[in-house]
Formats: sequence, structure tokens, C-alpha cells
Amino acid sequence: MTIPGRRVALLIATDTYSDATFGRLRAPTQDVTQLAAVLGDSEIGDYEVSTLVNQPSDVLRLRIEELFVDANRNDLILLCFSGHGLKDETGQLHLVATDTQRRRLASTAVAARYVRDRIDSSPARKVVLWLDCCYGGAFPAGAKPKSGGSVDVMDELTHRSGRGCVVMTASTHLQYAFERDSDITIDDAAYPSVFTGAIIEGLRSGEADRNHDGEIDSAELYEYVYDRVKQSTPDQTPTWNQQSTGSLYIARSDRGMRLHPTLPDEIRQNLRSSRASFRLVAIRELATLANDGDYELRKAAVTTLRQLSTWPDKRIAQEAIDALSPPKPRAKAESASAPSSSSSVRTSATPAPIRRPVRSKWLPMRDLTKRTAILLGALGTTILELKLGSYELLPTWLEITLAIIFLVGCIIAIWWASISVIRVFKDQSSVLATNEFSGHFTAFRPDGQIFACGGTSSGSAWRTPSWQRLSASSSWLRAAWDASFSPNSNSMAVAVRDRVALVDTDTWRQIATTENPTRDRYRIVTFSPSGELLAGADSAGRITIWNTLSLTPVTFLDSAEDPAKVLTFSPDGNVFVSSGRPGIIQLWETRSWKLIGQLEHRYISDMTFSPNGEALITASYAGIKEWSTRSWSELVEHDVGGSAIAFNRDGSLFAYCKMDGAICVVDAPTWDPVLTLIGHQDQPLAIAFSPDSGVLASTSYDRTIRIWDLPLIRKRQDDS
Repeated sequence: MTIPGRRVALLIATDTYSDATFGRLRAPTQDVTQLAAVLGDSEIGDYEVSTLVNQPSDVLRLRIEELFVDANRNDLILLCFSGHGLKDETGQLHLVATDTQRRRLASTAVAARYVRDRIDSSPARKVVLWLDCCYGGAFPAGAKPKSGGSVDVMDELTHRSGRGCVVMTASTHLQYAFERDSDITIDDAAYPSVFTGAIIEGLRSGEADRNHDGEIDSAELYEYVYDRVKQSTPDQTPTWNQQSTGSLYIARSDRGMRLHPTLPDEIRQNLRSSRASFRLVAIRELATLANDGDYELRKAAVTTLRQLSTWPDKRIAQEAIDALSPPKPRAKAESASAPSSSSSVRTSATPAPIRRPVRSKWLPMRDLTKRTAILLGALGTTILELKLGSYELLPTWLEITLAIIFLVGCIIAIWWASISVIRVFKDQSSVLATNEFSGHFTAFRPDGQIFACGGTSSGSAWRTPSWQRLSASSSWLRAAWDASFSPNSNSMAVAVRDRVALVDTDTWRQIATTENPTRDRYRIVTFSPSGELLAGADSAGRITIWNTLSLTPVTFLDSAEDPAKVLTFSPDGNVFVSSGRPGIIQLWETRSWKLIGQLEHRYISDMTFSPNGEALITASYAGIKEWSTRSWSELVEHDVGGSAIAFNRDGSLFAYCKMDGAICVVDAPTWDPVLTLIGHQDQPLAIAFSPDSGVLASTSYDRTIRIWDLPLIRKRQDDS
């Protein structure tokens, strides 16, 4: 695994001098200040920036040495100097400091050779040097210049150039101004602000990103700076020398696709190629890395493939989409030649109708036994109290008190038992299972072929055509705190203790699993509408977003509650919502994963988006609220408590659960009552419509799973 290096920049500006022969410059301090802001911007350069303004030569030499000596092998080191440059009699270049004396260059200036030696001896393999200075004449009075009228500083700065060193200078022309035996003034003829200003503008605006790949390399930056400088100052010609293997990436831009920094160079080069065949080769390599690379490479590969899936070139986009498709599970050896469904196959848009199971009105034995025991106990105790009272064994006041208590208990027990009996006769559901579950999730697979229920370490699944229990599912769902079906495949995400697993629901075999070094228990999981992302919240309050291809984390979010209780995505996948008790609802924008707002609904128990995406519905024991997804303002509050809520597939029906065990189905647009489903003896925990909207499934604290045939119940209620 490649260890990412730091990005370190040292910017030096000198515009005032103790030696009057050096003219005061106007721009260096301002330019270096602006350049520091651009390079330090996490969205552009993301450098660790230090600046030195008007410092003596010994300080400059010390800081330059520290910059290169303290660097690591993978660091990118950027050194920028803005000020005067001067050559001595031997043709050696010197960078002028604030205390530099023209006649004492060797001891009071910073020699270019010194900088070159520091670069060559540094562990850093990536070095960028920008010199925004003119290289003024330094010949003794009356002497003939040894180098002619034009001197190229590249001889000084690229000799013995180490691997990965790029030098860019403001100009190749050195203008000499001197008079025999007279005061010599060296002026600012190279206009440093033009050169540095072009760098700042190119990085800040992103215009230096010539190939629109989201990154600005050294070659692109030089081309941009050259064009800008020549346009504004024709007599000035920036120069550039690169002695490195591959390009050095200076900064990011908001143009085009940004390539992940950990991608191998050969893949980056192929993706930047103008030839589609090279890009296709890169996509195949990315597909391999997404499945077989280490953690960082898998994350980089998946991120890049997702970016390529929206590429304007349809062939490139389709190739990336195919690469992102989950791998097909391996078939059993004995049935390898037989066709089988796969977790990567999209489900049918029109699910098959679901038939309800054979109806059973039997109350759960635990619940019936409990209520009968309370009734008999109250009656027996009352009889005993009356018997003792007849023998005058108790004081009168105690007899009266006990009689009242036992009478009240008897009335309550009779009322409770009567309610149970009445509900039995009003119950029009089919009890799928009893005495097993207090599940917090119920869900149908998108094709309607499988129903799953469970939570709190208990659960199972059934095949809906026959309502036969799938024994193979128990190994996963009985250990699950939560589970969610993928919207576009036959896979299911299961929160099992300290990990989340993707399971093929045709074979109930594991496809992939998460890595969780913290060992915190995951309590809730949910898919994005596209099925490309999976969100999970653990017991420590951290929300993790995974890519479903490899189950590698995309980002981590901090929940306002500890931990989050409810997670959901908007139908278009652009907004992610998390919430928990006491009820802070957080809204996240999924492109940047930035928090865009917060809502509040105290003691929230469930929430969901309307299928058309126009409203967010939140439920609590105090009431149900509707929020506008345009302004995120409250639209209306319904004065009904809801422990669980759900829309049917087309959004025409909305169901909510009441504390007394009833489930109310209303017309979603108008909230006009449609059905009242009575059968549960205690508060429902979770409900779900089947994909064809013909069946509603529910679980409750009464430890039953009930299936409601909605068309049949509606017909019977209409007939009565």
C-alpha cells in the first residue's frame, strides 16, 4: 500500500533591501500572500504553506534547508521565490535577500547552487521550483560580459537535476544596468506580479486545467502561464524545465473529472488519453482493482468508475457501469450448467401479485395465557378476600380497601380479556408467525418473491408464493439487528453484530462484508434508491456510507444523536437523512456529503420520503409531520401518533401504526381514511406494503407477524 505524502509549500517574498542599489519592488508581498491562500485551499492545492517575507539571507538558507531535509520520500515540495535575482562575476545566480550586499553576494545572498544542492540531497522525489525574479547584471565596471546579453538560468537550476524536479521561471532575459564608477541601480524589469498573478489566476479559476481532468499538472500550468504572460507582456518569456518521470500534479480544479491521488500512474495516463481504447483499458484495470486491490486502491477504483459512469462518451460510461455491477455469485457445482438468478440481475418492474397465507385467528399463546391468568388471578383473589372477610379475620377498613383494589383489578382484567376476544372476531389478518418475533424491520424483495422480518437478533424469511419459511435465511436474520433489500438486485444488506454483510437472497450466501476496526455494533442499514450506496449506523453514533460494489467506505458522518435510529435516502438519491431520539433530523447532500440543514421532531420513531420526493414524513408518538423537500419547512402536522409508517409503491396509500395496535391506511394525497386494520394486541413495530400494494405486512410487540390482504379486507368492509 502506498503511503500518501504531504504537500508542503514555502513561499519567499523580498521587496525591501538594505542595499540601496536594489530598487524596492511593489508586488512580491501581495502576490505571495494571494498565492498562499490559493495553495492552502483544501479544494485547490491543499498544501501546508509557510511564508517568509523580507527575511535576511541566513534565515532563508536555514528554512530552505529545513524544507528539503525534513521532507519524506512521497512528499511534494514546492518552493517559490519572488524578488530580485543577480549574477556574480563567475556567472553564478544568487537570490537577493533583504540584507544582501551587492559586493558581498557569496555571504549575503542565497546562491542558486545552494538551492540546487538542497534539492539533490533531499529525500523528496517531487520538487517544484518557481522563480519570479529578473536576473540583473553583475559584471564589474568596464568588463565584458562573459555570457553575452542573454543568460538562461536553467543552466544553474537544472544541472544534475534529480528525479521529479520541475523549474519554472518568470523570464530568460536579464537586463543589465550599470555605469563605470557610478551608483548602479538594479530595477524591477521582469514585473514579478505578471508571472505570479498568472499562476494564481490559473489555479484559482481552474483555467490551467487544459485537459479538463480535474487536476492541474506542471506542464498544463506552464502552458497557461506562458500564454497569459506573453499576452500581457510580450517582451517577457517564461521558461520551464521538467526532469521527471510522469507529470507532477500541482493542484485540483473544478473542471472535468478529478482522479483519485492513489491511482497508479499508468491508469491515470490512460484515462487522460484522447484515445477511447486507452480509456477502456484503464476501466478494465479499475474493475480489477475494485475487486482485488488493497483498501485504498479499491476505494480509488470504485470512486473513479462512478465518475466515469456519467462520462459523455456512452461507450466509456457503459463500460464503467458494467464494471460497477456486483459480481455474480458462484453457482453450486452440481447445478453449474443450469440457469440461476443472480444478485446482479435487475428485478422486474412489475412484481407478481402476492397471495396471503392461510388465515389463522389464533391469538399468540403467550398473550392469551397472560390475559387469562390475570383474569383468573383477580377473580380468585377477590373470592379469597370475601371468604376471609366472612370469618372476620381482617379489620373492617382493610377488608374494604382490599375489596376495592380487587374489584378494580377484576374489572380491568375482564375489560382486557374482552378487548382481546373482540379483536379476534374483528381480526381479518393472517398470522404468519407467533411467539417468535419482536422484529424492527419488515420488507419485501423488490420482485415480491421474498418477505423478510426480524430485528433485535431474531428473524426469518418466507417465499411469498407459498409462504414457506426459508430455513437458510435464519442463519443471517436471526443474528441481525436490521436488514434491507437492494432496490435493483436480489441481494440484502444485513447488520450482524459489528459488521454489515451483503447476502444473495436466492442462495443466502455472503457476497461481501464490511471491515469495522472499531467493533461497534451496527443497528440500522438502508440502501440508496440506485442501490449503489449503502448506509449504516452503529452504536457509537457513527454513520458509514459504503459503495455496494466492494463495501468500501465512501464517507463517514457524525450523527447528531448517539446513535442514529432512522436512516433514509430521497427518491432521487440526492439527499440523505438521519435521525434518532430525541429528534434532531440531519439533512446531507450526497454529492459532497455536506450537512445542508437540520429539522426537529421530538421522539421520532420512523420517517420516509413520499415516492414522488415532494415530502419527508416523520412520525413520533406525539404526531406525524410532513416537510416540504423544496424549502424543508413544515407543511402540516397530523395529531395522530405513529410508531411506524409506510407508503405503497405508487404513493397512493399511506399507513401508520397507532399505540393501541391498530393500523390505519389512508389516501396519501387527502388523508381520507381507507382501512382500519385491527388484530395486533400491542403496539406495532414495523409495516411494509408488498410491491404490488395488495398485501400489508406488520410486526408488533405482541410477537406476531401478520399479513393483511388489503383488497379483500376493503371489499368486506364495503359490503358491511
